[in-house]
This record gives sequence, structure tokens and C-alpha cells, in this order.
Amino acid sequence: MDEISTPVSRRLVRALRVVLAVAIVALLVHWVGPTEVRARLAACPPSVALAALAAALLGQWLGALRFAQLARLQGLPLTRTDAFGINLSTVFYSLFLPGGTATSWIVRLLRLPGARAKLGLALAVIAADRAFATSAGAMLGLIADLMLRVPATFVVTTGLGAATLGAAVIAWTLLLPDAPAWLRRLRKLPLLRRLATRITRSEPAPEPLTGVAVGRAGLLSVAVHGLGIFAWWILARAIGLDLGLLEITWVRSASQIVGLLPVTVGGLGLREGTTVLLLALFHVAAADALALSLLAFLVTVLGVGVVGGTWEAARLLRQRT
Repeated sequence: MDEISTPVSRRLVRALRVVLAVAIVALLVHWVGPTEVRARLAACPPSVALAALAAALLGQWLGALRFAQLARLQGLPLTRTDAFGINLSTVFYSLFLPGGTATSWIVRLLRLPGARAKLGLALAVIAADRAFATSAGAMLGLIADLMLRVPATFVVTTGLGAATLGAAVIAWTLLLPDAPAWLRRLRKLPLLRRLATRITRSEPAPEPLTGVAVGRAGLLSVAVHGLGIFAWWILARAIGLDLGLLEITWVRSASQIVGLLPVTVGGLGLREGTTVLLLALFHVAAADALALSLLAFLVTVLGVGVVGGTWEAARLLRQRT
């Protein structure tokens, strides 16, 4: 009975997360006015949207360089092209399968060469890659926060600081020699329960990261977020918002950190609400802020997901022929 109820309860939770995401976005659009939001979205020229999509795809490529580097350092034969395909596929499946973070981990594990034979190393590499990305994004947001000195945002400053430090520690710790043992102690967590129990004691420990490897992974992570900030900035300018790079960096980083909370699928709704709330501090109308957040999602997330779906379809066709 318990074995049956557990999958059912998980599916129910996933369905509720989807419903909650749609409900939050629908309420926000209804609150600010669907006509106004639609008009602002339509104001973005296709050329700007394509430029933002190109920046997002370039960011995915730089993220693939980081992922491939971390994997190769641990003896996992991941090429840059394969890493790029995994990243694109992850965005696609995360959008269209209601698994959220779990989906992205599963896709990476299934596609990462050597993951089955070295599961502990694979988990460490994937988690470290995600931690590098989170730490760099939060760090940029924290720098923008300190430079802007926006009043009454102590919670945002604290959250960005905690995310920067916490993710950096995780990224470093996961690729230390005792990482597999640490992962085994986490086998009670739902996400890693079944995976961690498969890690054998004979599995080789991860090689510790060198300073050069850490520096390169960090620089690639900063460059990825730099391209994301640029995409948000040109989209904001396209719909008539006169926001500087510091403001964009701060709002984007804070909304992405909030979007990591496992409340809705892919953080949809949470990011939009956070963007509306924070841009109000810069006297940006709610309709403008919501339009910017939705436009960024449509171009840099959904657009990348469509490219990822095309890439994945081509890969599956090649395997059949």
C-alpha cells in the first residue's frame, strides 16, 4: 500500500506545483491587466528577441564548457558538444515534464557518459556544476545590491549573500576526496535516496579541484550570467524600460534565487512576482515589470527549450538510423 501511495503522492505534488505556477501567473496578469501586458510583449521587436535568444544559447554553450571541464577532471568522458546537448535537453525536459529540479538531475545522469559506473562522481559533478552557476549568479546580484544601496531590502541582501556563500561551499566540497561518503549520508533525502544507495564503497573518490580549475569554472559561470543579464537588459530596453545593468542584475539574480524554491514548476510565478515587487522600488509599473519577466521567460527559457527539443529530436533520429 505504501509503495503505491508514494508514487501517487509524488504525482499529486507535481500536479499541484503546476497548478500553483499557472495560478500565480494568471493572478498577476489579471491584477495588472492582460491588455497592458499583451501590448508590452508585442512591443518587443523580433530582432531583439532573437538577439536575446542568441545570448541565452551562447550562455548555454559556456555552461557546457564548465560542465565538460568538471566531468573530465573526474574521469568522465564528456565532450563539449555532448555537454551542450545535455544542457539544451535539460531545459526542454524541465519545461515539459513536471519534475522540476529532479527532472534536470535525471536527464543529466542519463546522458552523462560513465554515470552508471561512477554514480558518486556523476552526482558530485552535476551538483558542483549547479552550485557554481548558483553561486556566480547570486554573487553578481549581491555586488549589484551593495552598489545600488536600495533601502528596505535586507531580506534580499541576506538571501543573495547566503546563496553566494552556500553554493560556493557546496561546489568546493562536492569535489573533495570525501564527497562520495558525504553523499552516502544524504541517502535519506528524497532526491538522492535511491541513487545514493547504489554508490559502492569501491568507487573512486573525486579528484580535488585545483585553483586553476576553480577559477576557470568561476569565470565561465560569471560569463554565463553576464550574457543572461545582457539578454534581460536588451529586452527591457525593447519594451521601453530605462533600467541600468545594475538594476537588471539585482532583480534578475534575486528572482532566480527565489525561483529555486521547490514551490512551483521551474520557479514559474515566483520569479514573476519577485520581479514585479522589486522593480516597484525603481518606480517601474507592475505591467511593465511583469511583461519583462514573462518576455525573459519566453525568450531565454522557453526559446532555449524549443531549441533543446529540436536538438533532442535530431539526436533520437540519429540513434534510430
